[in-house]
Amino acid sequence: LLGSGVWHHRRASARGARGLSDATPVTVVIGSGPTGFAAAHRLVKLGYRPIVLDGGTTLDTDRRRMADRLAAHPPAPLSEADSALLTGDRATVRPLPRHLAFGSGYPYADHDERAPIDCDFPGAPVPSLAVGGLSSVWSGAMLPIAEADLASWPIGAADLAPHYRAVMQQVPLSGGEDPLQRDFPLYTASVGKLPIPTAATTILTRLLRRGRARPDHGIIAGHARVAVQSEPENSLACRACGRCHLGCAYGSIWSSAPPLERLAANGSIDHRTGTVVRRIIERDDRVAVAADGPSGPVTIEADRVFVAAGAIASTRIVLESLGLWDRPVRLATTQGFGLPILLPPGMIVYTRPTSLASLFIESRLADSPHWVHTQIGPVNQLTQTELARRLKRLPGGDALATLVARRSLAALGNLHSSEAGHHLLTLTRQPGRIPELRIRTVANDRFPARARMAAHPVRRALARAGVATLPPRGQLVDQRPVSWHVGGSLPMRHQRRSPLDTDVLGRPSAWRRTHVVDTSVFPDLPATTVTLPAMANADRIVTLAMTNQQEEPADG
Repeated sequence: LLGSGVWHHRRASARGARGLSDATPVTVVIGSGPTGFAAAHRLVKLGYRPIVLDGGTTLDTDRRRMADRLAAHPPAPLSEADSALLTGDRATVRPLPRHLAFGSGYPYADHDERAPIDCDFPGAPVPSLAVGGLSSVWSGAMLPIAEADLASWPIGAADLAPHYRAVMQQVPLSGGEDPLQRDFPLYTASVGKLPIPTAATTILTRLLRRGRARPDHGIIAGHARVAVQSEPENSLACRACGRCHLGCAYGSIWSSAPPLERLAANGSIDHRTGTVVRRIIERDDRVAVAADGPSGPVTIEADRVFVAAGAIASTRIVLESLGLWDRPVRLATTQGFGLPILLPPGMIVYTRPTSLASLFIESRLADSPHWVHTQIGPVNQLTQTELARRLKRLPGGDALATLVARRSLAALGNLHSSEAGHHLLTLTRQPGRIPELRIRTVANDRFPARARMAAHPVRRALARAGVATLPPRGQLVDQRPVSWHVGGSLPMRHQRRSPLDTDVLGRPSAWRRTHVVDTSVFPDLPATTVTLPAMANADRIVTLAMTNQQEEPADG
């Protein structure tokens, strides 16, 4: 691994522009998504200049120019050419239309020969090798994990609380003060307000005024919390163009890529793009990171490494590093349902000031302690485009899709990973080629019935607020999970029972100086969103690891 022909990064070369001494440990962060940013930012705050590695995939030149052109002007109707470019090629058969970035699927590493994968189901999750990871195409939903959903974790809400606050100093939040705060604190005093459809405002007002959504009823409603800049005086403030799911040209939806670029520009980090990590080897007091760089194989020597490549890619790195070939690893996922909401006369969505979630509803199944998370918002561009595609054979199909968007809202529910199917990751050798990661989707026969049960209290509350809903239907309510949030493949445990279990600092038993900090270390996945808790947990692990507050493994 450290032989001739491989570039060695030694300590002296890591000092860079900040003038760090030779005694300063060399730190490496693998991945530039939200958890990679959280890890790198905490290291900078602690006085280090981390090396940040990522696959380097970015938006193509034509689409970048279009995005820059749109950002230079106030929102206006799209030209036919821009509309076609933004819509992109959605011909790939999938259970749901994929969220693209300005019409490009560059954040998804479906067919990247640097990290080959093989999926048996179109709805299976895929890794990302993009700068910023999947934060380039997310919808910004942000909630902490409620105490009830941490029962199987070796840490609790109090352990994460200061790190939520640290993360929220770096990420904008739009939302509001409402009953959600009892179980889902804001952790910030700076909360903006996004414009939402009047129909959504009416529904929330009715839910709160009539007391139909109260903790003692097992259901809570409130404003959607999204990582979007909405303060008018900020240059990145939302312009209410309604094109959130096509790509935010104004940079209002938070992504980890821009703040990482700023850290690189001022010399706080050493950002090396186009680098795909293959293996990590610990020897005594150092860690060797073997990767394929832009010009060939490279090895980086470090004192401490933080793996934040996303659950799938991080698991791949650990499997190859430990030589765990042909061993299926369970990857947990959440799973959901969709509810079309039919608006009565006078409650029509003529415009979409944003297409992000407007309201959150948190509820519970009668026989489960875990929260069910439901987001309510306008019919977004992805759904409308898919609906138009399905109706195109009918006369006036496009007009009908537009009418549906004006006369309805959409509810998207999500259940805890204990209710869902899951995936299996298996790394297989390929002679003379890069190993292939096989992703197999495992159905849960009970899920359709559980999803209908979970939807019932939400439908009942909405009915009392004066709107009708259709029953859960479509490809979401299937035995096979359609995945957005995945993790749990390298779970933190009080006592590690397998080579892939990690301690409270995200370390498998074979490692002392390498920490996994993304959702792969979650013991299970809450139905509520995972980005904020993943960032907070990364901040927690880095803080403890670098201040030597827990140097030895938790189980000795």
